[in-house]
Amino acid sequence: MLKRLREKLKRRMREALRRKRIPTTINRSGNVTGNTKQTIESKNK
Repeated sequence: MLKRLREKLKRRMREALRRKRIPTTINRSGNVTGNTKQTIESKNK
């Protein structure tokens, strides 16, 4: 379940990166670090 959620988040981040070049770094463990809140806020608009 958690894995699936993380994959969704990764996909969302990649899509956001494609639309707007937001500086995000995906570290080795697969966690997305960076302006995640900003991307979520921009999605809700």
